[in-house]
Amino acid sequence: MRCKLKNNAGVSFLEIMIVIAILGIIAVLVINPFTGFRNSQALSGTTEEILSALQQARVKTLTAEGGSQYGVHFSNNQVVVFTGVTYNASSPSNQNISLNSILTISSIDLTGGGADIIFQKLTGATSQNGTVVVRLNSDMTQTKTITINSNGISDVN
Repeated sequence: MRCKLKNNAGVSFLEIMIVIAILGIIAVLVINPFTGFRNSQALSGTTEEILSALQQARVKTLTAEGGSQYGVHFSNNQVVVFTGVTYNASSPSNQNISLNSILTISSIDLTGGGADIIFQKLTGATSQNGTVVVRLNSDMTQTKTITINSNGISDVN
């Protein structure tokens, strides 16, 4: 008598779950470095935007564009280039630069306190020199510090 063995060629539920688990682990291992890279790029890009806003306000003041002085106002989630010696939130001439939602300005430490830097005509200097720290919301250790010296020149540390 011959004994026939059944040939089950199907895939079991357990095998499918193992494959899904392996794919999930691979996805996590691949996606994490890209998230870190994206966060790093957002931090660097936003810092460059802030430097550009500071330089723009200083150059506009030095060239006496519109016969005015210009300044930069900092808040937690935006930077504003403004006209005049006092920041007015409702001024139509304000140029708002919104920060990426994964970033925040965590520290504003300017001489004399406050959150505004105003550049002086003819020299481009400022009496509100100091530092501004931009931080990644999800990782408080990832920061960039923008330093503005008394000559009005800004740089990233």
